[in-house]
Amino acid sequence: MALFACYLIIALLYKHNGEPVLKSFLYALGVMLAIGPVLGIVIFSFIENLSPPQSELEKNFSIYSQHVKAYEYWKKMNSLTYWDSMDGHQFEKAIASLYQKQGYSTIVSKAGGDGGIDIILTHGTERIAVQCKAHSKPVGPAVARDLYGTMISGNFSKAILISKNGFTKGVYDFTLGKPIQLLTLSDVLTISNLIDKSTSEGKVCSNENKDYV
Repeated sequence: MALFACYLIIALLYKHNGEPVLKSFLYALGVMLAIGPVLGIVIFSFIENLSPPQSELEKNFSIYSQHVKAYEYWKKMNSLTYWDSMDGHQFEKAIASLYQKQGYSTIVSKAGGDGGIDIILTHGTERIAVQCKAHSKPVGPAVARDLYGTMISGNFSKAILISKNGFTKGVYDFTLGKPIQLLTLSDVLTISNLIDKSTSEGKVCSNENKDYV
């Protein structure tokens, strides 16, 4: 109604030589429809320019918030509780993610049907079979023997056996001298820390004491 009233007022202002109000109204309406979009753009641009620029304090707070989120993520990823809370398939996917960050292509088996291999890592011509165990007790030598057989039959370069709760002495005895790498949850945290460090420094991180890949 307010817009109609505006058109009527404009029509009365444009009324001249005794022309009917309706004709003047239609003339004013046509003018307003023609300039309306342009006028809207001008008004919108003006309103946008009225928005105050972000203050230095707001910028610093935004940067601080990003750092806090990054630290919380790092703290979670490097917590024994976080890794230990995962079920078997979650654990496999998290391990695969760590190796992806190191440049490996990964294939994670479907839950409940690994056929002796949970993850296949590839890097160039290298193929690695990975078995992950989230058992509440240390892994025994039977698992290591099965993995070794799968590694040989599948023509893998090496194998990695990862256990949340370590290995029995029989596993260490069996894998001695074989291309099978044993990793505990503590080793996984070390890998995660090394990856975070290399990412923050922008360079490849190596460990002189132990070969993790």
